[in-house]
Amino acid sequence: MAQKLLLTLNVDGSIITTLNQQGGQTAHSIVNYFYQQPAPSPAVLMPVIEWLLAKVDHEMGIDYYDFRVSLRNDGTTTVREFSIEIEIPNIYLNQSTIYVAEVRGTPESRLFRNTQKNFNNLVLYPGDVYPVFGVGYQIIKEQYRAGIRDSIVVSVYSGDQLLSKSGHPIANMLNPERVQHILQST
Repeated sequence: MAQKLLLTLNVDGSIITTLNQQGGQTAHSIVNYFYQQPAPSPAVLMPVIEWLLAKVDHEMGIDYYDFRVSLRNDGTTTVREFSIEIEIPNIYLNQSTIYVAEVRGTPESRLFRNTQKNFNNLVLYPGDVYPVFGVGYQIIKEQYRAGIRDSIVVSVYSGDQLLSKSGHPIANMLNPERVQHILQST
């Protein structure tokens, strides 16, 4: 009799039975479509800028400055891929103190780039600060007297993403005693 009854039942799929269940889930299958891997934290690389008067050539009337950039990882994620670009006006560029190759030049300025590949694939862990760029600029007496309105532009990338772009006025990066001396002299 039971066998006849089973033959007359038309059941598709599975039958799930629970007895005395208290809490939990009962299902043939549970699919969670809403779970996603958390997005990685964005890179936070900050340029740390330093400059200094490197040399005074009284005979030629030229002051030589060094412009140095380090990168500081202010994020919580390790950065394995970065690049940094510096654009400097041609009239101030000191060709003898360039530490990386030129990427692009115009009649007004030159653009230089450096990447982690030039540092044996440097990795910047959170909190790390590492020097990554140096370029020299020079000022002649006539430029001091005429006033300097140009800037050196620094762009920082993580992969292909631009993280920051900042202009650094050259007039703000001059040795104040030297500027005073030049402006007071005839």
